Amino acid sequence: MISSFNFVRASRAEHSLCTAAARCAASLLLANRFAQTIRRSKTDAADAEVLAEYTRRMPFTAWVAPSPSSMRLRSIIRHVESLSVQSAQNQNRLHAAHGSTSTPGCIVQDLKRSVASLELRIRRLRREAMTLVRQDDLLRKRYELLVSIPGIAQVSAIHSHEGSCCTQLPCDVARARTDPMPPSRRLRQNHSTP
Repeated sequence: MISSFNFVRASRAEHSLCTAAARCAASLLLANRFAQTIRRSKTDAADAEVLAEYTRRMPFTAWVAPSPSSMRLRSIIRHVESLSVQSAQNQNRLHAAHGSTSTPGCIVQDLKRSVASLELRIRRLRREAMTLVRQDDLLRKRYELLVSIPGIAQVSAIHSHEGSCCTQLPCDVARARTDPMPPSRRLRQNHSTP
């Protein structure tokens, strides 16, 4: 799948090819979702008819490649997530080692050092991610909108960039209602008498 391809390791030619493939895949995915809502039959003729209808109904929106800053942020976030998994695994091993009488002390100490090292690396990479976010206007605006939503803190806001940096979502995330009850109604409900 294209989304799991590591852009950082790709050469320029591979990157161009991959971005073109991502463009096609995104268009096909949208067309496929459209087709699923229109009809359930799956034949070549039906597919051709649905694709023709899709092109007539849907406005064309050109895919825009993510900025280099977005791609760097994406790489950092993915690496942080990988290190977080490793840290959780080592914490579980450490917990099991504490519970076992047969685990030598040197292993317990090594696991403690490993967890501490991973946590230090995670903190450093998150600081690097924040530096990238502060330096790029679009990333900074997205970040500020995300942290303005109740319940979304700094780490969650940075990690949510991972998905949006490659899909070029609009920056109106803060307008999305995360609380199903509007504040005015919540106030009335809290102050109403039974």
